[in-house]
Amino acid sequence: MMIDAPVRHTLAAAAACALVLLPAPAIAAPGAAPAIAAAPAALSEAISDEAGVLDDAQVTELEQRISQFQKAHHRNLKIAFVTGFEGTDSATWAKRTLRASGGGNLALLVVHPGARKVAVAAGEEWSTAEQRALYEAARSHLNNDDWYGAASAFIDSADSSGQISGNSVIWLGAGALAVVGTGGGIWYSSRRRRREENKQVVESARRIDPTDTAALAQLPIPALGQVADDYFVATDESVRRGEEELTVAAAEFGPARTRPFRRALDKAQAALRRAYDIHDQLHDAIPETDEEKRTLLTEVISSCATAQAELNKQAKDFADMRSLLLDADNKIAEITQRTVDIRARLPKVTDTLNNLAQRYPESTLASVRENPELAAASLDSAEHSLSAARSLANKPAGQQGGLVMVLREAEHAVEMADRMLSAVEHADDNIATARASLSSLVEEIEEEIIEAQELRSRGTANGTQADWSALDALVARAREGIDMATSTGHEDPLGAYTTLNDLDARLDEQLEALRETTSTQDRLVRVYRQHRDAARAAIQGAEDLIASRGRLVGAQARTDLSEAKQLAGRARDLEETDLRQAVTIARQATQQAHTAVAAAQHDIDEHYRRQRLQEFGSGAGTLLTGMMIGTILGGNHQGGGFGGGFDDGDVVGGSF
Repeated sequence: MMIDAPVRHTLAAAAACALVLLPAPAIAAPGAAPAIAAAPAALSEAISDEAGVLDDAQVTELEQRISQFQKAHHRNLKIAFVTGFEGTDSATWAKRTLRASGGGNLALLVVHPGARKVAVAAGEEWSTAEQRALYEAARSHLNNDDWYGAASAFIDSADSSGQISGNSVIWLGAGALAVVGTGGGIWYSSRRRRREENKQVVESARRIDPTDTAALAQLPIPALGQVADDYFVATDESVRRGEEELTVAAAEFGPARTRPFRRALDKAQAALRRAYDIHDQLHDAIPETDEEKRTLLTEVISSCATAQAELNKQAKDFADMRSLLLDADNKIAEITQRTVDIRARLPKVTDTLNNLAQRYPESTLASVRENPELAAASLDSAEHSLSAARSLANKPAGQQGGLVMVLREAEHAVEMADRMLSAVEHADDNIATARASLSSLVEEIEEEIIEAQELRSRGTANGTQADWSALDALVARAREGIDMATSTGHEDPLGAYTTLNDLDARLDEQLEALRETTSTQDRLVRVYRQHRDAARAAIQGAEDLIASRGRLVGAQARTDLSEAKQLAGRARDLEETDLRQAVTIARQATQQAHTAVAAAQHDIDEHYRRQRLQEFGSGAGTLLTGMMIGTILGGNHQGGGFGGGFDDGDVVGGSF
């Protein structure tokens, strides 16, 4: 941090005075401070919502942002929504609450929604321009009864100031001496406890299903960031191993059979590239809100976890294929034995089917009537594949590429034969189940069709990128299945139930994926609209301030406002094509508008400062010098102890 020469001289003088004037713990002389009216109680929390205008989630988010602000800037913020001023006006209440609640580094926003009054009080570490910018940022939202927006803009404005005054340096120096002398042990113990608590939170976070974005969004941002790092590193390692395994698999089984492996690897690499981009975005010069950070970190976790799972599955499949090659002789013997066992069941299954035909109409048995013949054909196919497998197994190691495929074909044929015979063997029970469950299955699929339509409507409205045509096709098939079950279910309940059961499973799978995709887009749209509205309000506030002060405001503030408008226009242009970029640019527009307000207020303050200097002449310098000496010698402080007294600062306030 750069400190100009006057500040360095002031700091040195203050340090020298401290060595001379602090021989023992300071005790204020009785009666040293003038009597004042009873002050309101100190605000113990960063957010006080006596008026009940914020919900729990908003309070939590604002508190987290203030905590981050304190760590980054060594300043403090408090926000109070009140229902009364205890017999005083808003300015007096704010000034007294400021004195009771903190030191010179505190800025306080007080809002009375019922009386439509607002005030901003700030200690001496905040300049007049900064205090005015805080007030204007909050007030622009209060005009629309946007209580959360006002609090959020107040924090944003404080966050964008970022300059530390000379008084701030002196306060920090004095505070540091006191903390080192009296609070080191407490700080260390607290830090160790927080570290242990954070460790437990991270461990719990790692047990959350990475596809459960709703649960992830509830995590504290530091824990979410740690989990995102874990998945990022794990995916990077999986990609490195996958590239090596794919090279081996392609040489062993050929490019055609390794295409699924290649697709999974490409998807994982794409997820990694997106994670790199998000990492850069989170560490660039433009800060993100907590909701933006959660959205980005959740995206890293879910996309990396999904890509890594698919890549690991493909790697396992090819590892199984290699194991199958090594154990081919045993596998051939195992499948051969199964074909013998299943073929031995054929005569009895044929008898069972004949018995069923005597008790049920032909239409009821339509779905199993040909199963014995189909099972026999599948067994013939399995035996043909086994013959080819034996031939390939006898070839040298480098010439066995097709062995895995024919073994899988033989295994599949045997499974098909087994299922077809089992369907006849359990036909009595299956028919009873189908008759009892068919109507409820139809109702379930009808509800899923309604949900699919709602998701499609919501997704297309908010710009969700998804394969909506595939969903439409599946919904059409589901409707056809329902029509078929309605018309023929009483004749062939087993066939109708089997068809609908398959459609239900496919709908479940597709809807699950679309719920996640659409919810993610909903969150992004919500974030964008918040920043779009904040930018509009901030720009209007800057416009109003500049317009009301006319020629007092110079070129810099007007240029900043013009740039803010241009940024807001760019964000609007990106609404339909790149919502993430639109969020970033809308936030830049808000910050630029706050910069315009600060620049305008600086010009206004400079104008009035020059007027005062002209009115008071050289006497003003003498007065200011006397005030500084008096403050250093403690002749006008109110109270004693840690940190000394502080100037309450002016209060900016009014109606909205």
